[in-house]
Amino acid sequence: MKDFTMILPEDLLVCPSGKCIIELEDGKFRKNTFSDAWVIEGDLKVGNPQEGDTEYNIFDMRGDLNEISSFESNEDDVTD
Repeated sequence: MKDFTMILPEDLLVCPSGKCIIELEDGKFRKNTFSDAWVIEGDLKVGNPQEGDTEYNIFDMRGDLNEISSFESNEDDVTD
């Protein structure tokens, strides 16, 4: 997995400051062998900035991805 972005609520227990650094290490995107759904998994690394340092916690993350909609996009319509 090359790029990963996650938006978290400010009151998340794993990030009490709301200013954490979030990384997905060893992230994989694959088909579930039992349900044929897509799965995202890896180690979620959460860095909580402290005075002059950053405290990290690492969580085992796995989740099923269920498609709720799809759409087509014409790149010519994209504006900044």
